[in-house]
Amino acid sequence: MSVEPEEIRETSENASTAPPRDIQLLPPHGSKRPWKERLSSCDGCDKCGDRCISGYPISRWEYERICGYLNEQDPAERERVARQEKNVPWPGAPEFTYEACRFRDVERGRCSIYPVRPLVCRIFGHVEWLPCPEGIIEDVAPEGVTLMEWYARRDLRTFEEWQKFDGWLGR
Repeated sequence: MSVEPEEIRETSENASTAPPRDIQLLPPHGSKRPWKERLSSCDGCDKCGDRCISGYPISRWEYERICGYLNEQDPAERERVARQEKNVPWPGAPEFTYEACRFRDVERGRCSIYPVRPLVCRIFGHVEWLPCPEGIIEDVAPEGVTLMEWYARRDLRTFEEWQKFDGWLGR
């Protein structure tokens, strides 16, 4: 059974290069747990959230979903997260810092757009090149590379680049 993540759907943006229908988005070893279940939250662990970096490219569809979600949120809460210091210590090496994702709520240790987070955030811990930092997820999705190859053919830009392109939708 082929299962597509909810982010991958036929739109004018991606209809000509949709992911191959034969991608079996199931874990190895005959498990019957579908991809969508594998991408569920990890019981509130959020250790992968300590690695949320700024500047990751997303698709236009993801950008529009994020904007729509943010427009439904309390403006004061959006501003609270936006005003936070995003230059934070790297986990396990505090002498190094990085710029956290603009949507990372560093004060509360969570993602402020979790329900509409981009694909790369959803697959963190489920693919071999982005392993679970706590080792909780033992099996990886063998189709992760194929999925990311498909994703890479999208028009990808950072959130900020999409904003410059057409402004924040609804703002």
